[in-house]
Amino acid sequence: MLVNPDLVKAIHEEYARQFAYSQLEREVRKANQQRAEQLSKETSRWLHLLARFVALFRVAPASRQPDAHLHTLPNEK
Repeated sequence: MLVNPDLVKAIHEEYARQFAYSQLEREVRKANQQRAEQLSKETSRWLHLLARFVALFRVAPASRQPDAHLHTLPNEK
């Protein structure tokens, strides 16, 4: 049986192309995963900061006016 060198070359080139493509797919998946993790961390950080900012304005009514007792008239005490 004779081996066709052009066929061997074509098979080798196709295998190399498929291998390169699968390597590229893995690299893209890895980069996407890293970016997703980074975005998740950034989102968590921003949500934490937003929660802290909102908490600044969510104070109990008594603490909003800590000196309210100073503004009453003497006969109301």
